Amino acid sequence: MSEKELQELKDAYNAVFDQNGAVKGCGREKCIHLIKVMKKHTSEDVGNLKTGMMDIETVKRIYKSLVA
Repeated sequence: MSEKELQELKDAYNAVFDQNGAVKGCGREKCIHLIKVMKKHTSEDVGNLKTGMMDIETVKRIYKSLVA
């Protein structure tokens, strides 16, 4: 993953989750953007692009593995 892609992932994640890992009241569009970014880096189901519903635990797990 390039530095630009890593920063895009971090920005998208931080727009949706706070520093304690709780979902912010950020709105559906930011969740959809995070799902799109995550789907570039994993084949696992992280959420629904139409509804913005995320599999929160999967998103967190994959994010940690990608950023580590």
